[in-house]
Amino acid sequence: MTKPESPVTTQAHCNMCGGSRKHEVLFSKRKYWDDSVNNGFNSISGTDTYSLIACGGCETVHLKHDSTFSEDTELDGSPIVTTNYYPPATSRRTPAWLGSKDSPFWYGDTIVEHLLKEIYSAVQNDSPRLAVMGIRSLLETVMIEKVSDSGSIGTNVKNFIAEGYIAPKHEEIFRLQIEAGHAGMHRNFVPTKEELNVLLNITESLIETVYVNPHQAKKLKEIPPRKDIRKPKPSS
Repeated sequence: MTKPESPVTTQAHCNMCGGSRKHEVLFSKRKYWDDSVNNGFNSISGTDTYSLIACGGCETVHLKHDSTFSEDTELDGSPIVTTNYYPPATSRRTPAWLGSKDSPFWYGDTIVEHLLKEIYSAVQNDSPRLAVMGIRSLLETVMIEKVSDSGSIGTNVKNFIAEGYIAPKHEEIFRLQIEAGHAGMHRNFVPTKEELNVLLNITESLIETVYVNPHQAKKLKEIPPRKDIRKPKPSS
C-alpha cells in the first residue's frame, strides 16, 4: 500500500488568526524571467512564485506571491525574497464587536459600521492618509447622530463634550483626533503606523463607550435583585 504524501506546508501571514501561521500549499506556480539591457551586454532576471495557501488554523484561503530580482541580494549573494499577500497582510484585526451578534453593528446597515470597515480597509491597503481622514469623518458622523448638526464642526465638538460623551479629562485627546483628520485633509499629514494605531485605539474605545457598551449593558437588567437575607428579629 502506497503511503500518502504529506501536504506541502509553509509559514505565512493570516489576517484572520493574526500573525504567522502554518499553511498548506494547495497549488503553486513558479515563473522565471530575464531581460537584456545595455544592448545585450548585461542582463537582469528574477522569479515570481504564486501559491494558493490555506491556513492550518482557520482554513482561510489566500494567495501568496514571492518574488526575487537578480539585483537585490544579501551580502552572501543569496536572493532577497519579497513576499506579498492577497488580500494584503495586516497586523491589526478589526474589533470583535464589529459584525458581532452581541453588538449594535450586526446587520451591517449603519453608517458607523460602513465607515469603520472602510477605515480598516484603508489600513490594510497601506493608505494611512485615507484612514486618518476616515476617522475624522466617522467622529463627525457620531457627533451628528448624538447631538445633531449645528452646521459647524467646532460647535458639534463643544456640544458632544457638553452632553457628556467625552469625559473632561479626555477632551484634549478627542480634539487631537479631530485635528489629525484636519491635518490629513488640508496639511498633507501622513501618520506613522504607530500614530495610526493610537488613533484607532482611541476611536474604537469611543465607539465602544457610545454604542457597544450601552447595547450590551441591556443584558444586565436581567440580573435578579438582591434578596434580603437578614434573619428576622426574635419576638419579645
